Amino acid sequence: MKRILPLLSFSLYALGMNAQEVKDINWDQVRRKYNSDSSRMELSLNNLPLNGAYKQRFDDGGYGLYNIKNGMITGDVLWYNAAGKVSARMGYKNGVRHGKKENYDGQGK
Repeated sequence: MKRILPLLSFSLYALGMNAQEVKDINWDQVRRKYNSDSSRMELSLNNLPLNGAYKQRFDDGGYGLYNIKNGMITGDVLWYNAAGKVSARMGYKNGVRHGKKENYDGQGK
């Protein structure tokens, strides 16, 4: 049961990400605004806060998937390698990293 719950959670998250349009974004153009202690980051483009699901492409062929609400990263961020396997997962809550970062091997385990 302990193994099924994370798999089910991940599957539901992946379905949720696929249900909305994932927009490619050039992160060099995104404005990042940090609070006074740099613990929270707000993201905007053309002076408008980002909202929705976004894909950041990496130079090595991999990519990251982000869910952003009112300019703040929320929920799980998933990074994929060039082969399309999950390489890392990080949780965010209201623009702040929340919980542990999980790194995966080249097979997504």
